[in-house]
Amino acid sequence: MTSRSKRILPALVAATLMAGGIFISAQAVSPAPAKDAIVARVNGKDIHESDMTNLMAMMGPRVQGVPADMLRPMLIQQLVNMQVIDDQMKDAKLDKDPEVISIMERARQDIMRSIFIRRAAETRITDAMLKEKYGQMKEEGKQVHARHILVKDEKEAKDIIVALEKGEDFAKLAAAHSMDGTKDRGGDLGFFSKNMMVPEFAEAAFALKDKTFTKKPVKTQFGYHVIEVLERKETDLPSFDEIKDDLKGSLIQDEGGKVLEDLKAKAKVEILDPSAKEDSSDKK
Repeated sequence: MTSRSKRILPALVAATLMAGGIFISAQAVSPAPAKDAIVARVNGKDIHESDMTNLMAMMGPRVQGVPADMLRPMLIQQLVNMQVIDDQMKDAKLDKDPEVISIMERARQDIMRSIFIRRAAETRITDAMLKEKYGQMKEEGKQVHARHILVKDEKEAKDIIVALEKGEDFAKLAAAHSMDGTKDRGGDLGFFSKNMMVPEFAEAAFALKDKTFTKKPVKTQFGYHVIEVLERKETDLPSFDEIKDDLKGSLIQDEGGKVLEDLKAKAKVEILDPSAKEDSSDKK
């Protein structure tokens, strides 16, 4: 096992053993398929491919970003750890332990709350909302490669535009006049999407055609910009049908928060602790 795996595995084990959270996955535990490969064996008990699939589904976002070549052995090792613990704790009769019973009851309540919120959120989601979310993702996938010159004075920005129209070099003008840190690389900002820039700058940049610059200074909170777009690209996005479930999962998170706010708005909430009153709102 690599050193990185050794660092990640304890956190993965702890996360699984302490699994909880506001929103739980709608994916049910999958039954074992007809041909279910055995991936490990502990004290004669088989651990199957389906066990690994179910564990990964349970972990959800906790395993996102873990490379596939690391994830599989880590999941197998975790299942081994869990089975080893299961075998040893049978004689402890923890199912009768008051502490365990109390913790399990709290966990039961948390799970029911999560399922209640998720199901309420699901009823709010429409195809129109899913398509709107997909459209937003497509827009976020569009990027332009631009450079800019930032100055304090509008007249100076206009003079720079005149100089560009006469054929002067953009990079040299940026080095001479821009007060932005990009001046040393000719004002080059690299590729960026709309949501990475302040609205005024983004709108102006994305409205330009390739290899053109703004004919009027663009005012933002930072000053006046002269922007030139060099090229653009668009991130390939799977079809709507291919990622519909992922879109729904994202919207469930968003709508779940709204469901909770609506429930609070209908309830008579009284915050008596002075330290918490500032962030609360007594609706009734």
